[in-house]
Amino acid sequence: MKSRIYAILVISAFVIPSFYYIIIGRESFPFSQAPMFGHYIGKETNFYDFKYFLVKDTSEQEIYPDSYGGFFSKIAIKRYFFNNVYVSVEKISPFGYIKNDNKEMFENRMSRFFTAYFQSHNQDTTSKIRLDVYNYNRNGEFKQKHTIGYYDITNHNFIHTWK
Repeated sequence: MKSRIYAILVISAFVIPSFYYIIIGRESFPFSQAPMFGHYIGKETNFYDFKYFLVKDTSEQEIYPDSYGGFFSKIAIKRYFFNNVYVSVEKISPFGYIKNDNKEMFENRMSRFFTAYFQSHNQDTTSKIRLDVYNYNRNGEFKQKHTIGYYDITNHNFIHTWK
């Protein structure tokens, strides 16, 4: 009898949150109605990648967010960034969405992210960090890129420049 109760508790611990995420339609590992987000991929699906560049005078170098002692992988940080910082503009999105979002709120989220995840560059007051989004087709061929904005290391603020 005890083992049956434990089994029901363990199953409920996973099923109830899964139903919650199915109803609100948001991806959140491990509670996801579509592992690996595969059900969003169609014939015309575009793919996107965020890249960060340390820009100093005329030179630039691709950099990666600090991983808090290796806790996050590069992929995990990108997923966190897209889900919780950059977020989606679609109201019903499998990724993050913020109601009544505006440029100021966006820049504040970006500033907090860059200040926290690029601490190793915070002493470099002569540079800035540029955030670009790269667009690829279904075959992984590069289509275009856009600069989203810059993080001013000296002032610890993000300046949105795209759209």
